[in-house]
Amino acid sequence: MGITEKDIKLLWGRAAGFCSHPECNENLTRNYESGYITLGEMAHVIARSENGPRGSEIYLNKSKDTYENLILLCPTHHRNIDKAPKEFSVAQILDWKKNHEKKVENALSEVSIETFEMLCNKVSEILLDNNQVYKQYGPDSLVANHNPFSEVAEIWDLKKHTTIIPNNKKIINLISNNIALLNYTQKLIFYRFKEHAQAFEMNSQTRLDLQAVPRFPIEFSQMIEEGSK
Repeated sequence: MGITEKDIKLLWGRAAGFCSHPECNENLTRNYESGYITLGEMAHVIARSENGPRGSEIYLNKSKDTYENLILLCPTHHRNIDKAPKEFSVAQILDWKKNHEKKVENALSEVSIETFEMLCNKVSEILLDNNQVYKQYGPDSLVANHNPFSEVAEIWDLKKHTTIIPNNKKIINLISNNIALLNYTQKLIFYRFKEHAQAFEMNSQTRLDLQAVPRFPIEFSQMIEEGSK
């Protein structure tokens, strides 16, 4: 059957493109002059074959190629868990995955900031990262417009899950934890950004009707830019 595109996106997105081993956290994407490469490996927690690593463990799903039975790892830690399967139990590996994804999901959720200006400065840095990715690889990038047969669409799809979506979560967590710094109008603008970010993530995993995905609210970036001056 093979791993579906939906499960691939879910795995890479929830891991934010980093190795899920608790002592590693290596960035699994590289951008060289010669091209863009991925180092991440989608490791099976329970092997497809009963004779494979942890393959004798009971697995109730029909397919072992699903998100639930996969963990994103660097080549080194993928090799480690498969070369010494008795040293790495199913429960332990799933615990790595759960804790890593929780760390990604809750990034910056406990950061307290004193002023609205400081908050905007922090958010501005994250937005800048997203903006650079969009300009270089997004559907409106020069490469995408001038060479529709390039690999930029594949890179953009990966970057959405490893950079844009995790960054959006950081922004949402950061502002939510410091929501008292915003006035009523600013809160409304933030909630529009939040709606956009959540719909963008859903659309990246399962294609939605375009009408169901609010566009990025330009007033949000304007608010952050003005607040950081």
